[in-house]
Amino acid sequence: MAKVVYSALINSMSGKLNGSVLQNNGTGAIIRGNNFGQKGGSPKVTANRMLQAQYVKAWQALSQLDKAEWEDYAIAYNKVNMYGETRLLSGFNWHESINYNLERFGEAYTDTPPAHELPAAVPPFTFNADSDGLVISFTDPYEATDTGLIIRSTLPMTAYNTTNRRVWRVIQLVQPDTHTEIDITSAWESYFGITWDESMIAQGGQLLVMVQPVSLNSGVSIAGVIARSNGTAVGTGIGYMIIEDTFIVG
Repeated sequence: MAKVVYSALINSMSGKLNGSVLQNNGTGAIIRGNNFGQKGGSPKVTANRMLQAQYVKAWQALSQLDKAEWEDYAIAYNKVNMYGETRLLSGFNWHESINYNLERFGEAYTDTPPAHELPAAVPPFTFNADSDGLVISFTDPYEATDTGLIIRSTLPMTAYNTTNRRVWRVIQLVQPDTHTEIDITSAWESYFGITWDESMIAQGGQLLVMVQPVSLNSGVSIAGVIARSNGTAVGTGIGYMIIEDTFIVG
């Protein structure tokens, strides 16, 4: 809102008016243009904005009957995010979440909500960050039939807690298979643009990885499992417990 105080001349100006800024400086009252540009961001941020715009357009093109099905789905089911937190979504949000998960793994877009099928839960695993690379090793073979895996990781850090959520980056998508071991070294190096070396976490540092499963039949994901390695001790995550250097949030 602009404020202009008049006398015989204009005594003072402040605020904004039609994109212009009214203010006072050393020369008196002035009107300064305020140029509005488009939002900036990295190529990944720009790509995400474009993708979200596509889902908005796709939602707008749905029939009222299809939209009603998504709204009914939202009433029936809550979403569990990567941290194991329950979230209430609208039909529109579910439409975007499910189709994003399906399409990122090469599955087809769906106009209507699929049957609510959960992915195969992630079993206990160890995470080794050492001179051999960055390797996830499952305690028992992980029968991930119809389940894709979202692998997230971080740069080396000295401390982590679940409130520090900006550190995570999706570095790799893994297609359904029976998994015993997943080597993420190349994916980690490619994403962060650096070569892995165990000295990065030699003095009190640590590296984290999260494995989050997604059903490729339904597009529904569940909580991820987080493990960390300090390069000298490797723990095993079980349930919701913290054992040695591995902990699970969902």
